[in-house]
Amino acid sequence: MNATAPELVLEFLDFVAGGQANRNVQVNSTSALVASVLLTIQCARRFYETNFVQIFSKNSKINWSHYLVGHLHYFGAILALLSNTEGFVRGTLPSAFSLKHISLIQCLCIFIFHFSWTQQYKSNMILVNLRKDAKSGEIKTENHLLPTGGFFNIISSPHMLFEVVMYLAILGLLPTSNTWLLVVIWVFVNQLANALLTHKWYKENFKNYPRNRKALIPFIL
Repeated sequence: MNATAPELVLEFLDFVAGGQANRNVQVNSTSALVASVLLTIQCARRFYETNFVQIFSKNSKINWSHYLVGHLHYFGAILALLSNTEGFVRGTLPSAFSLKHISLIQCLCIFIFHFSWTQQYKSNMILVNLRKDAKSGEIKTENHLLPTGGFFNIISSPHMLFEVVMYLAILGLLPTSNTWLLVVIWVFVNQLANALLTHKWYKENFKNYPRNRKALIPFIL
């Protein structure tokens, strides 16, 4: 359908972007749709893991600010994407979806996203299985144990690494989007800080922690 977004949506995007003057077309409709689908798939899997897979300690609590930031992040990521997409910028119309608009580089980015998405799930499952009995599948402990296997053999937080890589892959789909670049920087800084804290905790609590294991970036950091 060749129609612009509703006026209410345009006004809201103008507001969150700091004014209409700050919004211009940087992303075509096809790339925006593909990126939105990838983000939706990631959100859906994280929702499934959080509610049906991951095992949390009964005494553990999440800081309310972390909870709020988590929700605002995904909402803000979608706004960052749409604010510079044709059809969502005043005076523009969305172009028809076409695979011809997806370059080979962008196809590679989609593959990288899928690989990272899969590896993040596998990493999360390694953490989950630490608290389960291998035979019965029943929860055997709520303690934090030393994870091994997969990318845990070389870094402390592979699930955080692949979170960053997924956002970098989406940046490859939206190479001209300055707003999405800021999203990637935010995700990297956030995940790096968490990974460094996690790495420090592991080393303090496991005296036999592998010395060659890095925090977030294999063989580097």
